[in-house]
Amino acid sequence: MRVRVHCSLAVVCLAAAAAAVQPPPGYVVWGTETYTLQPGEALQLRVDFEQIPVRRWLLLVEGDVRLSHLNLRRVADGRLVYDQRDESRHQVEIPWGVGESLSAVLTAGSGGAFAISLWGPPRDHYLRAYGYEVNRALEALAAGQRGLAQVHLAAAQLADSTDAVARALLQSIAAGGALSSDAPPAVAFAPDPADSARVGSARRHAAALRREGRLYAAIDTLHACVERQPGREILASVYGDLAALYLDLGNRAQAAAAFEAAAALGLPDTALIELRRLLEP
Repeated sequence: MRVRVHCSLAVVCLAAAAAAVQPPPGYVVWGTETYTLQPGEALQLRVDFEQIPVRRWLLLVEGDVRLSHLNLRRVADGRLVYDQRDESRHQVEIPWGVGESLSAVLTAGSGGAFAISLWGPPRDHYLRAYGYEVNRALEALAAGQRGLAQVHLAAAQLADSTDAVARALLQSIAAGGALSSDAPPAVAFAPDPADSARVGSARRHAAALRREGRLYAAIDTLHACVERQPGREILASVYGDLAALYLDLGNRAQAAAAFEAAAALGLPDTALIELRRLLEP
C-alpha cells in the first residue's frame, strides 16, 4: 500500500473544485483540494484551528461513486471522531475550538479522484471561537441546557484553571445570572440510578487508591467519571473529590478550579465548607 502524507489541507478557495461539491445548507467553503488515489492507497491529512477558526464546521469527502474509508481523530487526546468504510460521500460535523487539530486518514476502496473540502459559516459573519469545552458550553446555553453547559465549563476549568471565559460563565450560571435577555432558567440533571451506582463504585475505588498513595491513579479514575457526563449532583461530588486529590499533590490551582466546578454544580454546603478550609493558605 502506498501512503501519501500531507501536513495540512491547504485552505484555498478553488472555484472550479468548489462547484463540484454540494454545499451543506448555511455553510460556505473554506478550503478544498482534490486528490487522485489508487485502489487501497491511503492519504493522511491534518486540519488545524488556524485554517478554520470557528466553533464548529463540516468536513466533506466526495468520491462520486468511488468508495472510501475515512478515519478522523482529535489530535489533543486521540479521541475517535468518525470512522466509516465503503462510503462514496462522508459528511462529518466537527466540534472545534482554539488550539484544536484534526488528524484524518482517507483510504481509497476503488481508485480515482476524491474531493476534500472544509465548510463553515460565512467568513464575514461567524461567532468568535474559544476553547473546545467553552464552545460546547456556549452551544448548550444557546439550546437552553444550562446543566450541560456547567458540565462543559467545569471540564474547561479543570483542563485550564486560568481560562477566564470558563470561570466567568460558571460564576454567572452559579449566581443565577442571565447570560442574555431571554436566557432560560437553570436546568438540573436528574440523577440516573445506574450512573449513581457506577460513579459511587468509582469514587470508592479512587478513595482506596488515595489511601494507598496512588494519587494519579485515583485522579484518572475520577476523570473517567467526568467523561461519562453523569447527572449534575453526581458530578459535583466527583469534582469535590478531585479538589481534595489535587490538594494532596500540592496543585492548588487545579484544586481551586475543581472546587469552583463543584460549587457551580451544587455540591452541598457542608462539603464546600470543608474544601474551602483546606484551600485557605
